[in-house]
Amino acid sequence: MMGLFDFLKKQKNKKSQAEIEALLNSGLTLSKEGKHNEAYPIYLELYQYEKTPINAFNLLQASVYTDNREIETETFDLLKDYIPDTKFEPMELHGAFVKLYYGLVLCDNQRNDEAIPLLDYLLEKLSEFQLTDSKFLYANGMPHVGMVKDLLQRTFKNDPVNLAIYKKKLLNVVDVESKQALIEHYKFEK
Repeated sequence: MMGLFDFLKKQKNKKSQAEIEALLNSGLTLSKEGKHNEAYPIYLELYQYEKTPINAFNLLQASVYTDNREIETETFDLLKDYIPDTKFEPMELHGAFVKLYYGLVLCDNQRNDEAIPLLDYLLEKLSEFQLTDSKFLYANGMPHVGMVKDLLQRTFKNDPVNLAIYKKKLLNVVDVESKQALIEHYKFEK
């Protein structure tokens, strides 16, 4: 009889796909509105219900905004080297993209120094590619050069010395076309 009770209890706690989607949409809407304290419990509930990479990703970002360092560390550790199955999951769950988005959220929360190792990682990864065309990088799970440039500029927005140093580092790890685009469109110096 106890087995039937446990089964019924589990069935009662199951959420329908529509309920999960409604929760996710609610969390995403609140996040877009900057209501991170309200979005956080929704993402936490979704993550506790189902520990999927997308739930971990949303919870990671909300954790930074709400200063929940323990959950932030847990979810980042799960995602930092993740390789998504792109038949079912977005490429943006790839570890390199996670590091980029995590760095951007850290900068949003004035934790710029913590974004530096993430930026260093991305520059190191870029240096491994001979071709740094956006489509090629995306197909290989890597953010495009413009995204890395955005993280660089946000990380060092109040540090012109390191901004100049890192601009040169970026120019040194990209191909000729990307270097030209950075110089022409973003006014990077040679």
